[in-house]
Amino acid sequence: KGVKHDLTFFFEQGFIVVELFCALALVLVLEGMMPFISPAKWQSLLKKISQYDEKTIRMIGLISMGAGVIILSIVHQFVE
Repeated sequence: KGVKHDLTFFFEQGFIVVELFCALALVLVLEGMMPFISPAKWQSLLKKISQYDEKTIRMIGLISMGAGVIILSIVHQFVE
């Protein structure tokens, strides 16, 4: 009668699925803001990014993922 500490508890309760869909929805909202607010600037930004070399684009992606992991870690420390 204790709390399960494995992932099956979360899957059984649907927590992970709900959180993933919430995260996906938030990403879509945030990603859609710039083209909605300023389509011309968004197009200009995409043109500039398309001229970057592959290594630079990968580094931007890596930094973005790292920042996301750090933010998630900080948030989870305050929630627990």
